[in-house]
Amino acid sequence: MSDINTNLNRSPYFDDYLENKKFYRILFKPGSAVQARELSQLQTILQKQINRFGSHVFKNGSIVDGVNPKIIDQAHVVRLKNAYSNNNVVDLDEILNS
Repeated sequence: MSDINTNLNRSPYFDDYLENKKFYRILFKPGSAVQARELSQLQTILQKQINRFGSHVFKNGSIVDGVNPKIIDQAHVVRLKNAYSNNNVVDLDEILNS
């Protein structure tokens, strides 16, 4: 699994989890709303734990039993951004009709 290259320690995520702090638990205060920061940190911790487990159990390129991959020879792929450079929202119908 590749790491995300986006800085998630900014609005709206505020994920300031640092692995060198060596913590694996996020505590919540009863009666208070859950903040996005705590949820983002939990997601980062889980993602790293799954990555560590997968790297330990599987070697890169290992065959996994029970998987039936399908290859589509003539698949067309389009990568889209959420908005154009001028912050106009992308209209998918407009793109599909062109």
